[in-house]
Amino acid sequence: MKLRKFGQAVLAIAVGIGFSFGLTSCVQSHSIGYLYVTGVQYNQVGAYKIDNNTGSLTATGTISSGGTNPVDAIVTQSGKFLYVLNAGCADPTTYPNAKFPCASGESPTASNIALFTIGGNGKITFEASYASNGLNSVSIATDSTGSYLYVLDQNTPTCVPAQYANDGDISIFAINANTGRLSPIVNNQVQATCISSSGTPSTQQIDVFPTGPVPVWFRVFNGYVWTIDRGTNPSASPSFVSVYSSNSTNGQLLATQNSEFPTGARNLVYIGSGGSYLYLVDQGDPGNVNSPLYTGEIYEYTPGANGSLTAVTNGTFIQAANGFPQAVGPTVLTVDSQNKFLYVANGGPNTAVNAPASSISTYFINSGVISPTSGTDVGTINNTTGSGPRCILEDPSNQYLFTANYNDSTITGKILNGEEGAITPLRRNSTATAPGEPTWCVASGNTF
Repeated sequence: MKLRKFGQAVLAIAVGIGFSFGLTSCVQSHSIGYLYVTGVQYNQVGAYKIDNNTGSLTATGTISSGGTNPVDAIVTQSGKFLYVLNAGCADPTTYPNAKFPCASGESPTASNIALFTIGGNGKITFEASYASNGLNSVSIATDSTGSYLYVLDQNTPTCVPAQYANDGDISIFAINANTGRLSPIVNNQVQATCISSSGTPSTQQIDVFPTGPVPVWFRVFNGYVWTIDRGTNPSASPSFVSVYSSNSTNGQLLATQNSEFPTGARNLVYIGSGGSYLYLVDQGDPGNVNSPLYTGEIYEYTPGANGSLTAVTNGTFIQAANGFPQAVGPTVLTVDSQNKFLYVANGGPNTAVNAPASSISTYFINSGVISPTSGTDVGTINNTTGSGPRCILEDPSNQYLFTANYNDSTITGKILNGEEGAITPLRRNSTATAPGEPTWCVASGNTF
């Protein structure tokens, strides 16, 4: 009897220990996704695991971006592929408005799209690269079905009709869902007479879709593609928006408006979306304190029929007003998963001890109109970030906010408060080392 009771006691202890281990395993840290950051200093892509409990990042490796000056990246909806856009560099004499002019003595390099597969633990492996059909590429995106990849180019290739010679363009590729491989799509609507390498002229469909002059970013949203175009002389004329409908069957783009949509902004740098609205970032002139647009502005629009834009009433927000004296030089923005809050990353000039520092502005969204969640937060410890943020995103689990910061080559992590929109530093390791001079970040929620 005593032995039986002793055995029962041992069994109870064993079960208790097992239960304890079970509880421990339930709260063990695990990855909720992966963060990928591009850096132009050494032309690299860094990969990081995102911890569920803390939001802390663990670096898993850094590899070549597959080209020069990686400026943008995107993960496919399947989570299997990562595309990195390498802008290359342009001859500043030939292309004075190029985003990446070649340094003195440096030979021009073409833009390309590098394809990487995403494997276990978020590891990325280079597979192939593809030349953009246009020149001096600045941004990439996919359509809503994940069937097509769009590349925004600041300059058209040589073989286009004369009326498009000074414009930008969009190159389009079909995506193979199984391999991620890209196949270029020609423009079925426009032809040009081109001269072959042997000197023989021939008439053919052009391989790009022309946009306005000097496009700087674009957004694919609700079946349309909007580009923000700075123009060849931004100091003399406002930036504007061009809009195109997207055909999900064949990938073709069609301009839906007879003319570009004027905005009144002088220095548009980014276009984002959330809910039913589009948001434009006007950076102003953060290096000139005498500029009337020193602090920058946020413009808000409602897309309508054929991609037309209607300005939201009271939907232009000057960040210097309403308690935001330090929110200078906005670069990018993001809308949270609930479409309740908007977060703006501000570069700040950071040129002197007393100059406004980099920060994150937080806003409520009410019918498209934004208003500060708390003006006193900007510039405090909760809303500061690394120097010169170039990207901002919400993690796949909607718990954390990250910025990648160009000037100090860091990644900053914040905790999101879904009810109030507040952000606070991660409980530990709120700053991670990024690839040198980071330019963009993208996340994947697939942890296969």
